[in-house]
Amino acid sequence: NIGVTAVQIKVRNRDSGQWLQADGSFGPTADWIDTVVTNPGQLNVTWSIDLTLPPARYNPVTQAFDAAGNIGTQTVFRPFTVI
Repeated sequence: NIGVTAVQIKVRNRDSGQWLQADGSFGPTADWIDTVVTNPGQLNVTWSIDLTLPPARYNPVTQAFDAAGNIGTQTVFRPFTVI
């Protein structure tokens, strides 16, 4: 396919079951949040997002898009804890 042009993330608080919203609050439904992609259009990109999260256990999920609008199908499970 074509290189990655965008990456989005959604983050679930495993302790409360709530999802991070684009405004930084938490709610009952998942909200896909845009990230900053370095070198969009390449096959391998780096992405980042600045988040301020309260102490809890979290599960992030990401999705990547290419220039044709295809959504990547590979998801990596990387839970983390904020202390």
